[in-house]
Amino acid sequence: MSCSGLQVIGLCALLNLFSSLSSAAQGDALARYPPETLRKEATTVVLPMYPRSMLSLNKGGLVVVSVIVAPDGHVQSVQDLDSCDAAALDSVRSAVSRWQFTAIPRTSPFRDARRTTKLLFLFRLTDGRPTVVDLVAAEIESRGGKLTAASLEGGH
Repeated sequence: MSCSGLQVIGLCALLNLFSSLSSAAQGDALARYPPETLRKEATTVVLPMYPRSMLSLNKGGLVVVSVIVAPDGHVQSVQDLDSCDAAALDSVRSAVSRWQFTAIPRTSPFRDARRTTKLLFLFRLTDGRPTVVDLVAAEIESRGGKLTAASLEGGH
């Protein structure tokens, strides 16, 4: 199915989401979510630590991972899609594996569906200070969106 025009972009996104959910309910059991949608459902967020090895080299970079979330909201797996550094990837995997998301209600027809999306983390040095930026959260906030009241830990 192809969609065009600005008026139907939101509708296409919803249709794609519901198509994913329908196939998940029918046995595929893996619903693909846009990053912003699933990120807003995070209830516990642990930011990655900036690796010492990158600090000593004055190095920054980007890590992109795919995350699979179980129906109960715990992170089932974190897979590397692109990483600037092995230590940064390890830090992202360690942090994201401790995230929690809103559970799918038991009464939902999609109660057994696992959810997946991509997360992006930017490791950067600003005036010599290490910072790890959750780029999906930053994008949501730059658009004036709100994140759930997630507990936020780590990041230095």
